[in-house]
Amino acid sequence: MSDIDKIMEAARRIPVWKGRSGTEAIINIFKQLGRDLGHEVISGWLYDLSWYTQQRYERGEFLTHMAMVLESELNKRHPDIDGDFQKLIQARADIRVWVSTCSDARLHIDDCKQQIQMFYGTLPGDQYVFAIYDQKSGQPLIEKYVHS
Repeated sequence: MSDIDKIMEAARRIPVWKGRSGTEAIINIFKQLGRDLGHEVISGWLYDLSWYTQQRYERGEFLTHMAMVLESELNKRHPDIDGDFQKLIQARADIRVWVSTCSDARLHIDDCKQQIQMFYGTLPGDQYVFAIYDQKSGQPLIEKYVHS
């Protein structure tokens, strides 16, 4: 199973989709997955969560790889693009994960995809996972997107 498939599986296990406790649950699920996959893990740095690799050199360490970055916003009431999502489109990581809630998950994901397509720095093969809790249906919509 690929890392992106494991991320989607983990997103299906998010137990709580509201408030601060939801954010902590999300971070904990993906922290553990990152460690299980052998990544260094940090939360609250540039992104809500990052999986990364550093390499030692004679005077310290260099950041050499970003396997995954995650941003979440659980207090959205409408499907508009969120500033936290825009942090993801400029990230250079293998996989970018967006976890959110809104009143129309399908519209929100479609708008996110349009933002990705319009961003000048988007490259073919850029990968995203969307895990959006739809407030109308009471169900999460989880899907991946690979830019072509």
